[in-house]
Amino acid sequence: MDLVADGELVRICSFVSINCLNLTSSFLMSTSLNSIMDGLLDGPERSIASKLLYPKLSEHITFLSTERVGRHTVEKLFLALPTMEDKAALSAQLSHSLSRLGSNAMGRSVMASCAVKEYLEGESSWKEAVARQRENENWLDEILGEQKEVDSGDEGGGEDRMNKRRKKEKKKKRCRQL
Repeated sequence: MDLVADGELVRICSFVSINCLNLTSSFLMSTSLNSIMDGLLDGPERSIASKLLYPKLSEHITFLSTERVGRHTVEKLFLALPTMEDKAALSAQLSHSLSRLGSNAMGRSVMASCAVKEYLEGESSWKEAVARQRENENWLDEILGEQKEVDSGDEGGGEDRMNKRRKKEKKKKRCRQL
């Protein structure tokens, strides 16, 4: 099913953007928001979803950046944005709220993930920081990709291989969040 052709992606992004502040108010709802965002920003349509979500969430970016679950949304949005210009716009927007972001751990995490301080230092410094992030992400993907190829060559023990793959995928997600 093509989400873009059916308009489902547009409807989901609209729902999330309209209800993002309400969804972060309780643990159960914020977990639901995180699951929805995982599907949108880690899925095959991630660049389209990020382009749709960013303008709708832009007025709430600072608030989301300082929330426990909202920070994951902002960090994933930054990683999913397809162009450097889009990422620069997000970093620029966050740079206007340094005092609020620096006041709690979630905001500081977003500042590091979105290279906000590097953005204030200059374009070349910011581009280097984003390139380093991309290299770290690619390095991890390459390692996990090689591990999967080695595992797929084994005979028998299919269930054990599936458990190993699940563990590796979880580890990969945790490393990306760092």
